[in-house]
Amino acid sequence: LRRLRGLAETAERYESKVSHVASLVARAREPVIVFTEFRHSLEALRRGLQVGSTVAELHGGLTPLERRQQLARFLDGTATILLATDVGGQGLNLQERARWVVSLELPWNPFKLEQRCGRVDRIGQSRSVHFSLVVARHPFEEGILSRLARRALIARRALGDDGIGRAVPDSMAVGAALF
Repeated sequence: LRRLRGLAETAERYESKVSHVASLVARAREPVIVFTEFRHSLEALRRGLQVGSTVAELHGGLTPLERRQQLARFLDGTATILLATDVGGQGLNLQERARWVVSLELPWNPFKLEQRCGRVDRIGQSRSVHFSLVVARHPFEEGILSRLARRALIARRALGDDGIGRAVPDSMAVGAALF
């Protein structure tokens, strides 16, 4: 138990995925939306971003008014980064403001990734949409990614290419992306 506690404390001090996203966002010259599964991850991201980053947040702990205010900050350009849990995964039209979506954690359902990307890949989007999926080099995450890819391929076969065509890469692309 002491060893496990020590490992947990070390992991809490240095979160490699948060550091990676922070470095990606720091180099970005355009607005970016970062989705996470958990509010704890959202808070770690906020702490890990460079000082001076202008961040808006959407999560379940906000009142409807606070959510509208945070969304307005991102849409009017006051904030260049939108950190969101899945509260922001549905019903938002962000295509006028952004085209880059980053997903910090791997969901169990491939359609959740499509929902996240769908916030910017909408009618009115005039630029190519970019979606980044952050995956740790760890057997656990590789296993989740493999299962996620398998589910996406099953869904593609069941629905046909028109159902989720662009959202799911073919098996060769998935294999090439795994490292």
